Amino acid sequence: MNSLQITTYIAAFLSFALAVVSIGKFIAAFFDRHEREWELAQRRGDGKLSALTSFIKHMLLTKGLEYRSVQKMYDQLKIDVVRADLNESAEDVLGSTLWQGLLILLGGALLCLALFGIAAMLIPLILAAAWVFMIFPSMVHGDGEKRSRAIYRRVPYALDLAVLVLQAGGTLREALEIVSVGDDPLADEIRRALKEIDSGATEGAALQHMSQRIGLESLDAIIMAIVRGQQTGAPMAHTLTTQADLFRERRLQELEKLAVEAPTKMTFPNMLVMVSVLVIILGPVLVKITKSGLF
Repeated sequence: MNSLQITTYIAAFLSFALAVVSIGKFIAAFFDRHEREWELAQRRGDGKLSALTSFIKHMLLTKGLEYRSVQKMYDQLKIDVVRADLNESAEDVLGSTLWQGLLILLGGALLCLALFGIAAMLIPLILAAAWVFMIFPSMVHGDGEKRSRAIYRRVPYALDLAVLVLQAGGTLREALEIVSVGDDPLADEIRRALKEIDSGATEGAALQHMSQRIGLESLDAIIMAIVRGQQTGAPMAHTLTTQADLFRERRLQELEKLAVEAPTKMTFPNMLVMVSVLVIILGPVLVKITKSGLF
Protein backbone atom coordinates (compact mmCIF):
# COMPACT_ATOMS: atom_id res chain seq x y z
CA MET A 1 0.00 0.00 0.00
CA ASN A 2 1.59 3.25 -1.13
CA SER A 3 1.34 6.64 0.51
CA LEU A 4 -1.35 7.84 -1.94
CA GLN A 5 -3.71 5.06 -0.96
CA ILE A 6 -3.08 5.68 2.74
CA THR A 7 -3.78 9.37 2.27
CA THR A 8 -7.00 8.54 0.36
CA TYR A 9 -8.21 6.20 3.13
CA ILE A 10 -7.42 8.76 5.81
CA ALA A 11 -9.25 11.48 3.89
CA ALA A 12 -12.28 9.21 3.38
CA PHE A 13 -12.32 8.28 7.06
CA LEU A 14 -12.07 11.90 8.15
CA SER A 15 -14.85 12.90 5.74
CA PHE A 16 -17.07 10.11 7.07
CA ALA A 17 -16.32 11.06 10.67
CA LEU A 18 -17.03 14.74 9.91
CA ALA A 19 -20.35 13.82 8.28
CA VAL A 20 -21.36 11.68 11.28
CA VAL A 21 -20.45 14.46 13.71
CA SER A 22 -22.31 17.05 11.63
CA ILE A 23 -25.41 14.88 11.45
CA GLY A 24 -25.19 14.19 15.18
CA LYS A 25 -24.95 17.88 15.98
CA PHE A 26 -27.88 18.65 13.70
CA ILE A 27 -30.04 15.98 15.37
CA ALA A 28 -29.03 17.18 18.85
CA ALA A 29 -29.82 20.80 17.94
CA PHE A 30 -33.14 19.73 16.46
CA PHE A 31 -34.12 17.90 19.66
CA ASP A 32 -33.00 20.90 21.73
CA ARG A 33 -35.25 23.21 19.71
CA HIS A 34 -38.18 20.85 20.18
CA GLU A 35 -37.42 19.67 23.69
CA ARG A 36 -41.00 20.13 24.89
CA GLU A 37 -42.46 18.00 22.05
CA TRP A 38 -39.86 15.31 22.72
CA GLU A 39 -40.76 15.19 26.41
CA LEU A 40 -44.47 14.86 25.56
CA ALA A 41 -43.69 12.06 23.11
CA GLN A 42 -41.68 10.23 25.79
CA ARG A 43 -44.60 10.47 28.20
CA ARG A 44 -47.06 9.10 25.66
CA GLY A 45 -44.79 6.36 24.30
CA ASP A 46 -44.17 2.96 25.88
CA GLY A 47 -40.47 3.06 25.03
CA LYS A 48 -37.75 4.98 23.25
CA LEU A 49 -38.71 3.67 19.79
CA SER A 50 -42.41 4.41 20.32
CA ALA A 51 -41.58 7.88 21.65
CA LEU A 52 -39.29 8.57 18.68
CA THR A 53 -41.99 7.45 16.23
CA SER A 54 -44.58 9.63 17.93
CA PHE A 55 -42.20 12.58 17.91
CA ILE A 56 -41.45 12.20 14.19
CA LYS A 57 -45.16 11.95 13.39
CA HIS A 58 -45.85 15.11 15.35
CA MET A 59 -43.07 17.03 13.63
CA LEU A 60 -44.14 15.80 10.19
CA LEU A 61 -47.69 16.92 10.95
CA THR A 62 -46.57 20.32 12.23
CA LYS A 63 -44.30 21.01 9.26
CA GLY A 64 -46.69 19.47 6.74
CA LEU A 65 -49.63 21.68 7.73
CA GLU A 66 -47.62 24.69 6.61
CA TYR A 67 -48.29 23.63 3.00
CA ARG A 68 -51.64 24.25 1.34
CA SER A 69 -51.92 20.76 -0.20
CA VAL A 70 -51.44 19.07 3.19
CA GLN A 71 -53.83 21.52 4.87
CA LYS A 72 -56.47 20.78 2.25
CA MET A 73 -56.03 17.05 2.76
CA TYR A 74 -56.27 17.55 6.53
CA ASP A 75 -59.57 19.44 6.19
CA GLN A 76 -61.04 16.58 4.17
CA LEU A 77 -59.66 13.98 6.60
CA LYS A 78 -61.44 15.68 9.50
CA ILE A 79 -64.72 14.96 7.72
CA ASP A 80 -63.86 11.46 6.47
CA VAL A 81 -62.44 10.24 9.81
CA VAL A 82 -65.69 11.12 11.56
CA ARG A 83 -67.84 9.59 8.82
CA ALA A 84 -65.77 6.40 8.81
CA ASP A 85 -65.98 6.25 12.64
CA LEU A 86 -62.26 5.72 13.05
CA ASN A 87 -60.96 5.53 16.61
CA GLU A 88 -58.32 8.15 15.83
CA SER A 89 -58.29 11.88 15.38
CA ALA A 90 -57.60 13.49 12.02
CA GLU A 91 -54.24 14.70 13.38
CA ASP A 92 -53.16 11.16 14.30
CA VAL A 93 -54.31 9.78 10.94
CA LEU A 94 -52.50 12.48 8.97
CA GLY A 95 -49.34 12.12 11.08
CA SER A 96 -49.34 8.35 10.54
CA THR A 97 -49.90 8.84 6.80
CA LEU A 98 -46.96 11.23 6.49
CA TRP A 99 -44.80 8.84 8.53
CA GLN A 100 -45.75 5.95 6.23
CA GLY A 101 -44.94 8.11 3.22
CA LEU A 102 -41.51 8.89 4.68
CA LEU A 103 -40.84 5.18 5.26
CA ILE A 104 -41.90 4.38 1.68
CA LEU A 105 -39.60 7.12 0.41
CA LEU A 106 -36.56 6.03 2.45
CA GLY A 107 -37.07 2.29 1.95
CA GLY A 108 -37.80 2.67 -1.74
CA ALA A 109 -34.80 4.95 -2.20
CA LEU A 110 -32.43 2.41 -0.64
CA LEU A 111 -33.95 -0.43 -2.69
CA CYS A 112 -33.83 1.49 -5.97
CA LEU A 113 -30.29 2.69 -5.25
CA ALA A 114 -29.13 -0.89 -4.64
CA LEU A 115 -30.91 -2.41 -7.65
CA PHE A 116 -31.12 0.26 -10.33
CA GLY A 117 -28.82 3.07 -9.30
CA ILE A 118 -29.46 6.74 -8.77
CA ALA A 119 -31.42 7.05 -12.03
CA ALA A 120 -34.45 5.32 -10.43
CA MET A 121 -34.61 7.56 -7.36
CA LEU A 122 -37.71 9.29 -8.72
CA ILE A 123 -39.79 6.11 -8.36
CA PRO A 124 -39.97 6.02 -4.53
CA LEU A 125 -40.77 9.74 -4.49
CA ILE A 126 -43.75 9.14 -6.79
CA LEU A 127 -44.90 6.13 -4.75
CA ALA A 128 -44.66 8.04 -1.46
CA ALA A 129 -46.54 11.04 -2.86
CA ALA A 130 -49.21 8.76 -4.34
CA TRP A 131 -49.71 7.00 -0.98
CA VAL A 132 -49.88 10.22 1.05
CA PHE A 133 -52.01 12.36 -1.27
CA MET A 134 -54.09 9.82 -3.21
CA ILE A 135 -54.22 6.20 -2.03
CA PHE A 136 -54.65 6.51 1.73
CA PRO A 137 -57.05 9.51 1.65
CA SER A 138 -59.12 7.64 -0.94
CA MET A 139 -59.26 4.59 1.35
CA VAL A 140 -60.48 6.67 4.30
CA HIS A 141 -62.99 8.50 2.10
CA GLY A 142 -64.22 5.17 0.72
CA ASP A 143 -64.73 3.81 4.25
CA GLY A 144 -66.75 6.91 5.12
CA GLU A 145 -68.87 6.60 1.98
CA LYS A 146 -69.50 2.91 2.66
CA ARG A 147 -70.65 3.62 6.21
CA SER A 148 -72.88 6.49 5.06
CA ARG A 149 -74.52 4.26 2.44
CA ALA A 150 -75.19 1.61 5.10
CA ILE A 151 -76.87 4.25 7.28
CA TYR A 152 -78.82 5.58 4.30
CA ARG A 153 -80.26 2.12 3.58
CA ARG A 154 -81.23 1.70 7.23
CA VAL A 155 -83.02 5.05 7.71
CA PRO A 156 -86.51 4.13 6.33
CA TYR A 157 -86.76 1.01 8.51
CA ALA A 158 -85.69 3.03 11.57
CA LEU A 159 -88.32 5.67 10.81
CA ASP A 160 -91.07 3.05 10.50
CA LEU A 161 -90.07 1.44 13.79
CA ALA A 162 -89.97 4.83 15.54
CA VAL A 163 -93.44 5.68 14.19
CA LEU A 164 -94.83 2.41 15.57
CA VAL A 165 -93.40 3.17 19.00
CA LEU A 166 -94.81 6.71 18.99
CA GLN A 167 -98.24 5.56 17.80
CA ALA A 168 -98.27 3.04 20.64
CA GLY A 169 -97.89 5.90 23.14
CA GLY A 170 -94.11 5.90 23.54
CA THR A 171 -91.83 8.93 23.69
CA LEU A 172 -89.12 9.96 21.26
CA ARG A 173 -86.49 8.75 23.76
CA GLU A 174 -88.12 5.31 23.91
CA ALA A 175 -88.30 5.19 20.12
CA LEU A 176 -84.60 6.01 19.87
CA GLU A 177 -83.74 3.33 22.43
CA ILE A 178 -85.63 0.67 20.46
CA VAL A 179 -84.10 1.74 17.14
CA SER A 180 -80.63 1.67 18.72
CA VAL A 181 -80.96 -2.06 19.40
CA GLY A 182 -78.99 -3.51 16.54
CA ASP A 183 -75.56 -4.08 15.05
CA ASP A 184 -75.44 -1.51 12.28
CA PRO A 185 -73.85 1.96 11.89
CA LEU A 186 -77.15 3.83 12.42
CA ALA A 187 -77.77 2.00 15.70
CA ASP A 188 -74.22 2.86 16.80
CA GLU A 189 -74.78 6.55 16.05
CA ILE A 190 -78.12 6.58 17.90
CA ARG A 191 -76.51 4.93 20.94
CA ARG A 192 -73.85 7.64 20.88
CA ALA A 193 -76.58 10.28 20.71
CA LEU A 194 -78.38 8.67 23.68
CA LYS A 195 -75.17 8.79 25.71
CA GLU A 196 -74.87 12.46 24.84
CA ILE A 197 -78.45 13.01 26.04
CA ASP A 198 -77.66 11.19 29.28
CA SER A 199 -74.71 13.56 29.73
CA GLY A 200 -77.04 16.56 29.75
CA ALA A 201 -77.56 17.51 26.10
CA THR A 202 -81.04 18.03 24.70
CA GLU A 203 -82.52 15.49 22.29
CA GLY A 204 -82.43 18.03 19.45
CA ALA A 205 -78.78 18.95 20.03
CA ALA A 206 -77.69 15.30 20.29
CA LEU A 207 -79.53 14.41 17.08
CA GLN A 208 -78.02 17.39 15.26
CA HIS A 209 -74.54 16.31 16.35
CA MET A 210 -75.31 12.83 15.05
CA SER A 211 -76.43 14.29 11.73
CA GLN A 212 -73.21 16.31 11.44
CA ARG A 213 -71.13 13.17 12.06
CA ILE A 214 -72.96 11.14 9.41
CA GLY A 215 -73.09 13.86 6.76
CA LEU A 216 -76.24 12.82 4.83
CA GLU A 217 -78.45 15.58 3.45
CA SER A 218 -81.57 13.42 3.67
CA LEU A 219 -80.88 12.69 7.34
CA ASP A 220 -80.25 16.39 7.97
CA ALA A 221 -83.77 17.15 6.73
CA ILE A 222 -85.26 14.51 9.04
CA ILE A 223 -83.39 15.81 12.09
CA MET A 224 -84.39 19.40 11.29
CA ALA A 225 -88.04 18.30 11.07
CA ILE A 226 -87.77 16.53 14.45
CA VAL A 227 -86.22 19.59 16.11
CA ARG A 228 -88.83 21.88 14.55
CA GLY A 229 -91.59 19.55 15.68
CA GLN A 230 -90.29 19.60 19.25
CA GLN A 231 -90.14 23.40 19.21
CA THR A 232 -93.65 23.84 17.81
CA GLY A 233 -95.25 20.96 19.71
CA ALA A 234 -96.33 19.10 16.56
CA PRO A 235 -97.27 15.39 16.92
CA MET A 236 -93.97 13.51 16.56
CA ALA A 237 -95.62 10.42 15.02
CA HIS A 238 -97.13 12.53 12.24
CA THR A 239 -93.80 14.34 11.71
CA LEU A 240 -91.85 11.08 11.32
CA THR A 241 -94.53 9.57 9.07
CA THR A 242 -94.29 12.57 6.76
CA GLN A 243 -90.49 12.41 6.76
CA ALA A 244 -90.55 8.67 6.01
CA ASP A 245 -92.79 9.29 2.99
CA LEU A 246 -90.57 12.13 1.78
CA PHE A 247 -87.45 9.99 2.27
CA ARG A 248 -88.91 7.15 0.19
CA GLU A 249 -89.93 9.61 -2.50
CA ARG A 250 -86.41 11.08 -2.67
CA ARG A 251 -84.94 7.59 -2.75
CA LEU A 252 -87.26 6.61 -5.60
CA GLN A 253 -86.23 9.72 -7.53
CA GLU A 254 -82.56 8.83 -7.05
CA LEU A 255 -83.20 5.29 -8.32
CA GLU A 256 -85.04 6.68 -11.37
CA LYS A 257 -82.10 9.01 -12.04
CA LEU A 258 -79.67 6.08 -11.85
CA ALA A 259 -81.89 4.06 -14.19
CA VAL A 260 -81.84 6.89 -16.74
CA GLU A 261 -78.05 7.25 -16.51
CA ALA A 262 -77.38 3.49 -16.73
CA PRO A 263 -77.61 3.16 -20.58
CA THR A 264 -75.14 6.01 -21.07
CA LYS A 265 -72.68 4.50 -18.62
CA MET A 266 -73.02 1.07 -20.23
CA THR A 267 -72.22 2.31 -23.76
CA PHE A 268 -68.45 1.92 -23.56
CA PRO A 269 -68.50 -1.51 -21.79
CA ASN A 270 -71.04 -2.74 -24.38
CA MET A 271 -68.71 -1.63 -27.18
CA LEU A 272 -65.84 -3.57 -25.59
CA VAL A 273 -68.03 -6.66 -25.33
CA MET A 274 -69.08 -6.36 -29.00
CA VAL A 275 -65.46 -5.97 -30.14
CA SER A 276 -64.45 -9.01 -28.06
CA VAL A 277 -67.26 -11.09 -29.56
CA LEU A 278 -66.25 -10.07 -33.09
CA VAL A 279 -62.63 -11.01 -32.39
CA ILE A 280 -63.69 -14.41 -31.03
CA ILE A 281 -65.95 -15.10 -34.02
CA LEU A 282 -63.84 -13.68 -36.84
CA GLY A 283 -60.39 -14.46 -35.41
CA PRO A 284 -60.28 -18.18 -36.30
CA VAL A 285 -61.76 -17.43 -39.75
CA LEU A 286 -59.09 -14.82 -40.50
CA VAL A 287 -56.33 -17.16 -39.30
CA LYS A 288 -57.65 -19.97 -41.51
CA ILE A 289 -57.93 -17.68 -44.54
CA THR A 290 -54.41 -16.37 -43.94
CA LYS A 291 -52.92 -19.89 -43.73
CA SER A 292 -54.72 -20.96 -46.89
CA GLY A 293 -52.82 -18.33 -48.82
CA LEU A 294 -55.71 -16.14 -49.93
CA PHE A 295 -53.96 -13.04 -48.61
